[in-house]
Amino acid sequence: MKTSAYFFLGIALFAVLVIGCHKDKKEEEKNKVPLTGKLISVSACKGKSYSMIADTVTTLSCVKYTFEPGNGTVMMKHINAGFNCCPEIACSIAVKGDTIIVQEIEKQGICGCLCLYDLDIELNDASQKCYQVKFIEPYCGAQEPIVFAMDLTANTLGTCCVHRVDYPWGN
Repeated sequence: MKTSAYFFLGIALFAVLVIGCHKDKKEEEKNKVPLTGKLISVSACKGKSYSMIADTVTTLSCVKYTFEPGNGTVMMKHINAGFNCCPEIACSIAVKGDTIIVQEIEKQGICGCLCLYDLDIELNDASQKCYQVKFIEPYCGAQEPIVFAMDLTANTLGTCCVHRVDYPWGN
């Protein structure tokens, strides 16, 4: 009789511990701040003079990032992002699971030409974990998209480059 009482008491204590830990994890997830981001700055149009000086550089579109683990900030620079010559540029940042989607948006493009720009993007409240990063660009077309793994547990900085040949990147 005493053995079965101790057995049931042991099961009850185990159940209380499991339920308590499960609640703590749910509370932790609920109180976690979601990752957010915004466009910080846009360079001037690089123009033809830049293309003539650094012709091979303009065939690459790159994203460089640095992570500050202390405050959860990721600074990204999209080098050679293609937009209209007279744009109003914006970015939309969305997080789906472990994927960060950076959609570059041209709100207004009234000129009949395209140009390359450098965009500075700030992500806030990033966790020290691995993310998949995907850029959606208005003039990328069928060219290789910028998609890469950003492992913030192993590296605080990194670069991803893709080769581009269509206008405004290539000849």
